[in-house]
Amino acid sequence: MKLSDRQATFTIKVARLLIAINDGQFDTHERRLRARLRDVYRDPRAFGYYGSNDTKNGRAPYGSARSEHKRGLAADILIDIWDVEKQTWVWAQTCEAYQEIGKAWEKDGGTWGGVWSNGDCNHFQE
Repeated sequence: MKLSDRQATFTIKVARLLIAINDGQFDTHERRLRARLRDVYRDPRAFGYYGSNDTKNGRAPYGSARSEHKRGLAADILIDIWDVEKQTWVWAQTCEAYQEIGKAWEKDGGTWGGVWSNGDCNHFQE
């Protein structure tokens, strides 16, 4: 499959996941969630080509040399939890809020960064 085909399929899967989160499919009686799309594509002109951290512009490399963000096959999704007392959304900065979402992503054939040793819980890739 061509990279562009893989990117198109990945885009659809991410869109479905975002809709599922924002439509309340991962909510519980005690917890309401919403999702925000953060980091998807890292332009090689700024962040180095796939397999390289050489940015050719003097900037420090961002992320791994083999980051799937560089190929448009990874997305960072931020999860917010509704704080009833404060009546506002609060960014979930622990892996706990991502567990069920990550498992659903893996069940759909994706890779979830929350199972990695560095616990990159908001990372979802092909």
